[in-house]
Amino acid sequence: MNESSERLRLSEAARYLGVSRRWLYRRIWRGELPAAKVGGLYFIRKADLDALVASSHDAPDEGAFLPLPEAEPLKCGACFRLITTDTQIGDVCQAEGCDAILCADCWARGVRYCLRHQPDREARWQQAVQDYRAGKYPLLLRSEQARFRELTLLERVRWNLSRITALRHPRGEAVVSIASWDALETYDDERQRLMELLGQAVLDADTLNRYPLNPHVRYELPPPRSQRKAPPLPPVAIEIAVLSRMETMVRDGFDTRPLDADALHAWLARLAEDVRARGEVRLVLLASVTGWDADARERVTGGGREAAFLHRDLLLYLYDMEAGQLFYNPLDTRLPPYAGILDPALPEERVREAAQALDQIMLRYDTLTLSEAQKMLPYTAQTLQAAFERLAAGGAFALVSLPATQEQALVRK
Repeated sequence: MNESSERLRLSEAARYLGVSRRWLYRRIWRGELPAAKVGGLYFIRKADLDALVASSHDAPDEGAFLPLPEAEPLKCGACFRLITTDTQIGDVCQAEGCDAILCADCWARGVRYCLRHQPDREARWQQAVQDYRAGKYPLLLRSEQARFRELTLLERVRWNLSRITALRHPRGEAVVSIASWDALETYDDERQRLMELLGQAVLDADTLNRYPLNPHVRYELPPPRSQRKAPPLPPVAIEIAVLSRMETMVRDGFDTRPLDADALHAWLARLAEDVRARGEVRLVLLASVTGWDADARERVTGGGREAAFLHRDLLLYLYDMEAGQLFYNPLDTRLPPYAGILDPALPEERVREAAQALDQIMLRYDTLTLSEAQKMLPYTAQTLQAAFERLAAGGAFALVSLPATQEQALVRK
């Protein structure tokens, strides 16, 4: 065979020219490089590569938007997402001799191999442990741990609710009485999606305990018992959703990233539309098993580039299960009274956490009142009162009532 007519696979062609395979893909789609596709793989003649080098003066614009030819539909080799433009390409599978494309989303998540060449589950886990210890990931959570966090959170919130027999309507002029929370609960999860990701038609108990299900619990509360306001107040609902990247958990068996502001924005858009369609007031707890990133937290609490989240009929709480923290808009006075029943942390855990935060604050103050502490920290008055008492019992502080207001204050001895 004439050497110039020798056909090279894409990976071989990339090594021959000393360029990336993505660079070659772009040239092929531009029509600048002839290539034959056989069995899903590109083959390129050496003569055409030499001609390309001879005619090239500038590198291609890597930021340009290039629609893919309609005759050449491509899919990500890891997640099978359809790729329609070259800007959706991250790179190609790093396995020797494999030219499978990986989409930009998979590449950004650290996926380096197509599904056929993915290392086995245990090998991926051991590599992730090394990377986590080296500081490459902010967290490392196995799928089994994510499932345990889901179950624990739901049980804790259910326990909190079970102690409540009445609550004030968020609009403030009526009381909603609850005889049985169990009778009000509707439960759903994403087990059908899990079956699709696993390629299974059935799920056994072991599988259900191995992967998160993204459970979703909703309580539609009865009408207020009495109200003075006309027209009638809208119905009230409480919703708890536990969130995870199910695709990542199934593919890798673990996740290494908190949920971001994009994921939160998508949820907020759906919730706002659903609340409007139902004509109700809704208290919502969105809990992420891997936590929330700083942008997502700021979207809810304010600061940074955006104002705090505020909606007339949607009272939003974020729970970061990695950090064990509850977040909400500190300026929305409707939120603190309900925070205690939606906070999955056990009361003792939250009191201990509040006491630690107060101890740090008291490094700067000699006296701190309960109302001042409420403005500074995202805890209920009951939790802060218990934290005051805990610190006073430790001996370094005293709990006193101020003569002018009779308000309790923590005083450094």
